[in-house]
Amino acid sequence: MWVKILVLIAAMVLAAAVMGSAEAKDAGHSIRFGPDGQYGGYFSRSSSAGASPGIVVIHEWWGLNQHIKDETDKLAKVGYNALAIDLFGKVATDPKDAMQMINHWLFSPGFKGGGN
Repeated sequence: MWVKILVLIAAMVLAAAVMGSAEAKDAGHSIRFGPDGQYGGYFSRSSSAGASPGIVVIHEWWGLNQHIKDETDKLAKVGYNALAIDLFGKVATDPKDAMQMINHWLFSPGFKGGGN
């Protein structure tokens, strides 16, 4: 399942990169995508005119917080269409909460990369 999600995300970033944009954006925005909008993220379009390469940003164990959004915007300012995916659907500010979120994600059914 996770492979399908990452392939879908990569396809969306590449499609955005191929389409390009003549208008520059100062900041990105939250997006929903996938079947019934079940996946979320933060997308920032390249400030370069024309087609631009795409990049997928994976957040730290804290979740898709403002720092990751700022880093995604920085990538757009240097010429990338950047998509930060939201793996958890929430943000942690406490290390115990962050550990709980990452463990839930890693050891959830269907995830093949966990420590099992």
